Order: sequence, then C-alpha cells, then structure tokens
Amino acid sequence: MENMYNLNIERAVLAAIIFDPEIFEEVAAKLKAHDFYLPFHQYLFTAMETLAAYDRPIDEEFLRSKLISMGKFDETGMVDVLA
Repeated sequence: MENMYNLNIERAVLAAIIFDPEIFEEVAAKLKAHDFYLPFHQYLFTAMETLAAYDRPIDEEFLRSKLISMGKFDETGMVDVLA
C-alpha cells in the first residue's frame, strides 16, 4: 500500500500545537514524529516532544532554538507551518 499523507493536514496539526500548546499531550498520545511524511515536520514534532519533556514552552522562539541546536532549522519550513 502506498504511503498516504497530506502535507496541509500535517502543517495544520503542527500549527494548532504552536498556537495552542495545551493540546500537545493529546496529539502526542495519537501521533509520533515518524507519522509525519515531511522530514522537517518530523523534526518539528520531535522538538515539541523534547520541549514538553523538559517542561519548556512549545512556542515559536523555543522551537526555533531547539531546531537550531538539532541542526534542523528551516526558515521556509517554519513559515509554511505558521502560514
């Protein structure tokens, strides 16, 4: 069976978490980083998991810093998610 994915839905899920971080735990109970098709989306979700594990805010500033420290920051990818 072919991989089924929808980048718009992936972006919508990630943006929803950024704009309402309180939903992260509920989303993380159902999705894991490998469930996202686009590698940047996987990295972004992994950064969210890490921030949540260390009780850090899941916001644009902390995500940017975490992704930079992971060597995975992509300005275009971030803008696409936030658009």
